[in-house]
Amino acid sequence: MVVHIGDANTRAFVGQPLALGIQANTFAVSERLTLAIVPNEAGGWFWTKLIALDTIERFPLVDTVNVPMDTKVGKYTMLVSRIADGRVIEKTMQEFEIRVDSTVPSSSVLDIGINKAGNDLHLASAITTAKGLKYLEVEIQGANVREKFHFEDPGFQGELQYNFHEHLQVEDYPAGLYTVELTVSDLQDRQVKTTASFTKE
Repeated sequence: MVVHIGDANTRAFVGQPLALGIQANTFAVSERLTLAIVPNEAGGWFWTKLIALDTIERFPLVDTVNVPMDTKVGKYTMLVSRIADGRVIEKTMQEFEIRVDSTVPSSSVLDIGINKAGNDLHLASAITTAKGLKYLEVEIQGANVREKFHFEDPGFQGELQYNFHEHLQVEDYPAGLYTVELTVSDLQDRQVKTTASFTKE
């Protein structure tokens, strides 16, 4: 197996999709692949995925992994294991580096909370854009609800730093678990996404 990860220099960036490619020869459909990203130093980001080969139509396998905004920068290793009859029959490793790309927008971990009445959702994030802020978008999904809120205020457009703070009315949402995704777009239409969740009782 041959693994390609990140850009041409085997780099990935915080808050951005990480490109992953696996080239392989023939496989039995009963086999599986396990993918794992592990940090080379303590305190880093971990990621795993199990793939049944009977779900793959062709190789090379191409996928993307979203690198979380709070990922620790540094050296990481991608481990790809081929499993047959409950044992590892082949393993490939590829080292890569996760960095911060200062030319794309960034946002802090999304601060989120719902009040006791269950009708007011608090959202906050510190945003930085090297090329100027264009718009913000919040998407909420869960419990048969999918709603988007678009923010494009001349008061913040073009700003390099902005403290996003909004309260959204969610009194009509049924009880359940919800995922909230904040999209930040700059004036060159480059984006970063931050995800958090809340539970409405």
